Amino acid sequence: MDAFQKLKKFADVCEEVAAARGIPICVTVLDAHNNPVLLHRMPGSGIITLEMAERKAYTSVALGCETYALKAGIQPGQPLYSLTTSSSRLIAFGGGTCVRFGSEVFGIGISGGPTEVEDMEILRDARIKFGDGEWAPDSMGTD
Repeated sequence: MDAFQKLKKFADVCEEVAAARGIPICVTVLDAHNNPVLLHRMPGSGIITLEMAERKAYTSVALGCETYALKAGIQPGQPLYSLTTSSSRLIAFGGGTCVRFGSEVFGIGISGGPTEVEDMEILRDARIKFGDGEWAPDSMGTD
């Protein structure tokens, strides 16, 4: 299975996990050059989920980390305080991660939960269910 097929399968797994919780989500995947690779939008997901999922994917692939991992560092007085204000595309809401399949790196963002906690839980559970790939460290402590 090539990287694109794996990404499509992972997006399907994210949607299965979200559907089981009754949460319609949007899944966006960007490659290492910020090119859109995949967009899945479940019926009923909010308009803002498109933008949030894309920003989470962008942040993850640009910085090589889970989006939630930035939260502590961007607080006032912390070293990364101005990071998210220096670029309108960076975001520190949970629900973004990056994955490597062979030599290819991708940013994945999901959005749709009432809060970032649900997005993070869906992403975590989908990663566990899917299993394949080298993932950014999980900020929820399952890695």
